[in-house]
Amino acid sequence: MPRVYIHPGFARTATTLLQREVFPQLIGFRTFTNETPEIGGLLAYLKTLDQPEFDDMPCESLVDHLYSAYIIDASLIISDETLLEPQLLLSGTPLVPRSVLVSRLKHLFPDTRILLTIRNQFDYAVSKFNMLAKNATVFSGVELNDFHRWLGQELGQFRSLHMMNLDFNKS
Repeated sequence: MPRVYIHPGFARTATTLLQREVFPQLIGFRTFTNETPEIGGLLAYLKTLDQPEFDDMPCESLVDHLYSAYIIDASLIISDETLLEPQLLLSGTPLVPRSVLVSRLKHLFPDTRILLTIRNQFDYAVSKFNMLAKNATVFSGVELNDFHRWLGQELGQFRSLHMMNLDFNKS
C-alpha cells in the first residue's frame, strides 16, 4: 500500500502552484487534484454528501481502482483547495462538517499524512477578499469594493464562512 499525503490546500496559499508546478516534479509521487476526474469525483462525494445518503462502498472501490491502476511504487498526494473550506463564491455547495469529512478520509486512507500550507493572516484576508470580489461580480452580479467593511462584517460573525482559517485570538 503506498503512502498517502493529503494536502487540504487552503485557498490563497499557493495550492494551484503546488498542484501544477511542484508536486508533479517530485520523484516517487503521483499527484491527484480535484481536477483529476477519478479523484475529483471522490472528493466531491466525500465532502458534500450528507450522512443518510453517503455510502462508503463506491469510495472504497474507487480507491482500490486508483491503487491498482495508477499507483505502482509511488506515494500519493491528494490535493484540493476546497477540501476543508467552501469555494470562493458568495454561496457555494455546502460541505459536510469537517469532522465527518476527516473520519471519511481516515477510513479510506488510514495511514495518511497531512501537508499544510499557510500564509500571513492579513495577506490571506486581502487575497480572499480580492478573489471573492472578482467571483461575486462575475457569478452573482454583486459588487464588493470595500475591504475594511467586508472584513468587519466577516469578523463580526460568530463563525465567518470565508475567514475560517484566521486565528481570531491573535491581536
